Amino acid sequence: MRRGSRIALTTIGLLILVLIFAVWIRQTIVSRRLEELVAEAGLTWPPQYHTTVIFDERNAATIYNDAFPMIEDIPYLWPAYEADQQPEDSRREAAAYESFLDKFENNETDNLAPEVDALRPWLDRNEDAIALLLEAVEIDRCRFPYDFVFEDEQHLSPMRDAARILRLAALISAADGDAPRASELSWALLRVGNHLQEDTVVISNLVRCAIFSLSYSTLNDVASIAPIPADWRKPIDDELLRYSDLNSWADLRKEKLFFLQGMHILLAWPTEMPETASPSPSPVQPSPPRLRFKLLLGVWIKPNIVKHLEFMDEFETICREPYWEAQPKLIRWEAEAAELPRFYAPASTMLEAMTRYAERVAMTQTKAVAARLGLALAVYKQQTGSYPDDLAALVPHFIGEIPLDPFTGNPFIYRTEGVGFILYSLGPNLTDDGGIYLRGKRNQIEKDDISWRVPR
Repeated sequence: MRRGSRIALTTIGLLILVLIFAVWIRQTIVSRRLEELVAEAGLTWPPQYHTTVIFDERNAATIYNDAFPMIEDIPYLWPAYEADQQPEDSRREAAAYESFLDKFENNETDNLAPEVDALRPWLDRNEDAIALLLEAVEIDRCRFPYDFVFEDEQHLSPMRDAARILRLAALISAADGDAPRASELSWALLRVGNHLQEDTVVISNLVRCAIFSLSYSTLNDVASIAPIPADWRKPIDDELLRYSDLNSWADLRKEKLFFLQGMHILLAWPTEMPETASPSPSPVQPSPPRLRFKLLLGVWIKPNIVKHLEFMDEFETICREPYWEAQPKLIRWEAEAAELPRFYAPASTMLEAMTRYAERVAMTQTKAVAARLGLALAVYKQQTGSYPDDLAALVPHFIGEIPLDPFTGNPFIYRTEGVGFILYSLGPNLTDDGGIYLRGKRNQIEKDDISWRVPR
């Protein structure tokens, strides 16, 4: 072999060794950073896979699951069937249900007796399920049965339907003039959503937002026809405070766990995954991956995990700030995530839509604050005979301090109207739409003020 060829081969060999050494150094640094980030999140790498969870003897999640099969003839499902396929009694109840909600929506609650009489059999049929739901919400601990990435979020359907049944039961009780029962059911509805707080995953928090929208409408409807009794004001206010607490939305530990599990499964491929039906509550792991796949994928997977966790940590930090301060930072954060190189495609894909999640959370917080102010105004009127001219009159006897609009950082807009009042936030578009929320063609939001109005 010629001397020049030997030198070329030696040079190539040295370059390969330098490259391998550089990759090893980089992977060492990445691995150490990964260990730091995972430890800060209270997780482990490799992630643990629990196919079942040891439950407390009295756990709210299991009671929701027990109540779910007992809930019969949920009215919102009835319109999905052809009218001629429904039993006559169901058609009558379905029509009463639609009319009942329309009257609340249009502030026509003077005569709800026909609808209440038609819906009372439905309420009687679901008495046992409602009793179970009230038992569930009394329990502080709500532990969900799965944290394995391939399992569906099986707890979400029972909790959605728990919210709907409690809303209808609360409205019927309010229409009957049973204010204590209506208040208890409204409080229970708030508790259902707050139980989802313990799941620390985006999809559960989005369902929590949806459940709170039901709670918000229910509270406004109930308060418009049945004043909240004094002994229920603090329990309801305590639950509203949990919805407005920034920290309750910024903890996304389980969301990080799902990403770690997904990346670990990819890193371990091809391999046998743990049996998800295993009765063992102890952590289980996939069988060891083949070495060549681990070496090749590890160079790509671990940097993606580190990048994803770094962005998620920053997102959590930003979300702990008031939204009017966080929004510019979220726009910058989203732009930086979108500009990540294609090498980080797994990390950046999982970061998409997080700013929209933050906006949904801000809307929920805004509704919680508006509900607290609206209920404080109701108490003010009960004690003084009229609504105040200014929100400042509520401090300190009816509310500790006047909370600000999360979207603007300014006070909510408030004014009296005839025998009632309107209280509203400018909403995401930061435009005063007169307290109106309106969807136009193709379901596009044209006006997005978030309001609490009495009369409804």
